[in-house]
Amino acid sequence: MNQQIYVTLDADGVMRVAQTRVMRDSVVAAFEEGHSAETIQQQYPVPLR
Repeated sequence: MNQQIYVTLDADGVMRVAQTRVMRDSVVAAFEEGHSAETIQQQYPVPLR
């Protein structure tokens, strides 16, 4: 069974979304402010692989 990794820890100890420069804390903060998942995704566009 393959597991996809959604959060990584960079060299400075910052948690980032997958292989992006988007900080996990930024996504969590936006969610806690009431933004929908769709709105957060639009705020941080990531190219499709």
